[in-house]
This record gives sequence, C-alpha cells and structure tokens, in this order.
Amino acid sequence: MPFVGEGEVDVKGAGVVVDALLGFGARGPPRPPLDALINALRPSATPPPIVAVDVPSGWGVDDAVGGPDDPQPAVLVSLTAPKPCAARFAGAHHFVGGRFIPPALAAKYGLRLPAYPPDGAQVVRVGGGGPAGGDAAAPDVAAMRADYGDPSALSAALPDPAAAGDPLAAFSAWFGAAVAAGVAEEPNAMCLATADPLTGAPSARFVLMKGWDERGIAFYTNLESRKARELNPSAGPRKAALVFYWEALKRSIRVEGVVEAVPAVEADAYFASRPRGSQVGAWASRQSRVLENGRADLEAAVSAAAERWADPAVPVPRPPSWGGFIVRPHRYEFWAGASSRLHDRVVFEKEAAGGGWRVERLAP
Repeated sequence: MPFVGEGEVDVKGAGVVVDALLGFGARGPPRPPLDALINALRPSATPPPIVAVDVPSGWGVDDAVGGPDDPQPAVLVSLTAPKPCAARFAGAHHFVGGRFIPPALAAKYGLRLPAYPPDGAQVVRVGGGGPAGGDAAAPDVAAMRADYGDPSALSAALPDPAAAGDPLAAFSAWFGAAVAAGVAEEPNAMCLATADPLTGAPSARFVLMKGWDERGIAFYTNLESRKARELNPSAGPRKAALVFYWEALKRSIRVEGVVEAVPAVEADAYFASRPRGSQVGAWASRQSRVLENGRADLEAAVSAAAERWADPAVPVPRPPSWGGFIVRPHRYEFWAGASSRLHDRVVFEKEAAGGGWRVERLAP
C-alpha cells in the first residue's frame, strides 16, 4: 500500500482491501498514519472492494448509525459475535467467525450468537446475499436460526409442566421464572389472536396480561376496538388464542379458550389502578378509528379529556367503552426450545367429563 505524498495513501491499484487495522477496543479518532489509511477507504476516495475484520476502521464500535463518508465494506467478518455497529452494515456478505462463547454465557448476557452447523464449522453466514434476484445487501433470512441447547438446562427454575399435572401451576411457575429472570420489560406481553365471526378472517396483536387465576387469563381494552368486536361474548360464544414467548428462556406458552367479559366491579378496580394519564387516554382514544386529520385529532381529544378531568382530586371513572376479557382455557401448550429443532412440547387438554386435564407430550 504505497504512500503518495505525506499523509496520503493510494489503494486504487489493489483488487481488494483487507481492513484489519483496528479492533473492537479502539476508541476515539484514529491517529497518524491510521487516519490516512482510513481516509483512503472512504467512499469519496472510491476504493476497491473492502473486506473488514470485526469492526470496519473508522466506525464507532457501539454506533448503529454512521456518517455518509464512513468506509463501506462489501464483506464484514465479525469475530465471535456481531458488534453493535454491525447493525448498519449494508454490504453484500456478513459472516461470524469463531464459536468461543457457550450458549449459557450468551443467554446470561443477552448475546445474539448465530447457530453454527453441527459439522464443526467455525464460520457461519449471518447476513447479506438475500434471496435469488433480491437485494444483495438484504439480510440472509434463511440463515437466521438460534441454537436452543438442552431444554433441561433451566429445569430447576422451569420445571417440566407435565410433572405439575395442573396447567395453572405450570403457567404460574414459568411466568414467575420469566419475571424473576428479567427477560423482558413486559414479560406479561402476549399475542392475542381473534377471528371475524362472519368471514373467519384472523387477526393478531400484542396485549398485556393483567391477571390470571383459576378462571383464566385477563386483559383489558377499548370495547369498540376490532379485537373487542370480534370477542363480544354477548353475540354468542367466542374463542381466542394467546401466545407468550420469552426468548432469553427459550420458552413459550400457548393458550386457547372461550372468552367472557371481566365483571364490571373488577374492571372498575383495575381501571382505578392505572396511571391517570392512561385513564385520560382511555376517554380520548376511539381505538382503531380513522383519524381524519391525523394525529392532531388525537391530540385535540386528549386535551379535551385532560381539561375535563383537570382536578386531580376527582377520580377519572371508567369509560363505558372500556373493559376487560377473560380467556377461559381449554388448552395449554408449553414449549421448550431444544437444539436441532427437537423442541419439547407438553399439552394440557380440558376433558369434557369431570373437568380434569389430559396431559400429552407432542413431537416437535
């Protein structure tokens, strides 16, 4: 790489440039002569294709967003695990090399490691390429997979649900473990699936569980929303499905059941426990309705509701259009991720006679 004048570098004669100047420990602006080398790799210098090792030179290790004249490698080889800055890599090929971190340690620190093939390979493709005929810089979705490890690894905190004999006890144990492990800001988030009673068209969205007991699992919403209209028990028996997923624990729970309304006294009590801003918002938002003038309509409605309930000494009552539902389960499925996609699945089915539960283990 010949120097052309003081502080300048010429790389245009090279067929490819391997950039291994700096590692993930580098901080601050580069010093001479590295600054001249990095300048020769910037897009404005029209360099040859760049293969960057671990962290492209000139990039901040923790910076997911960079500048327009930062070096833009065509290939990135991350060592051990992609660094935060890899989120902005837009080249054609991204690989991770070196499987030096055990799954348990990766789970402890929330590291996103690729799933290596069982043949002992030390390098795996994690992005770039894309589908045939697609964007060459698109992530390689087909190659995205995680190694779930041994499903019994967390058995002390997450007991085998089949041993419980009671799905409610198993649910309580798994949910308690998810809360204790701090696996998410909202471990009570669940995907709620409903269906249009006339067309059968399904829809799904995330809501927050706000209680569970022997009756089932409860959540609250605007009663004029799409989900509420599809779950309206007064129009006849309605069914719903719920899915909890805790990625760090490699555990998921599916629930299916019949829906009923939360008693008004319980809905009143829960509404009274909400932050006042959420209470005011419940009066202001006509959930799922079109905002003809954009967000300005919503902001005006919030202002009007806030003015109406401006006195903090006056409790905000529950709106008539706000309430809750309970999904009474007739089926639970407990899923534990395992390597090679040989997951563990335990199902509880409500028996018609006697009200007990039939417990079965399913093939993955």
